[in-house]
Amino acid sequence: MGLMDVIWLVMGALIIIILAKAIIAQVRFKKNGIRITAHIQGYVDQNGKPFAQYLFEHNGQSYTASGYYADESPAPDTDREILFLPDNTEYVMTDEDIKMKLWQIGGIIAGAVVVSIEVIKILRVIAG
Repeated sequence: MGLMDVIWLVMGALIIIILAKAIIAQVRFKKNGIRITAHIQGYVDQNGKPFAQYLFEHNGQSYTASGYYADESPAPDTDREILFLPDNTEYVMTDEDIKMKLWQIGGIIAGAVVVSIEVIKILRVIAG
């Protein structure tokens, strides 16, 4: 087993972990998120991608939160329905964000295939 095999194993595992984390967040927002109308203040550039900044109120408290995913479709100074979690008001999601994407499922499958291939190689080396 060479260095490239280890790199492929780690990359496959990271793909699975990152995409699974995103799917878990989507499910959490869908299940526990509070639906509210927020005002889009503008956009913040994070690694070359635009993230909407939302201003909203809940239980008399004002919050400013970033969109969970990059999105520049809604115009600034407009209102949009969002979902937020009271225990984490740093990020919010929209209805579009909580829909599972085909690339997420495909990515997890691809990561699992890569990990499986590398584990089979390891088992073959161990078995002799």
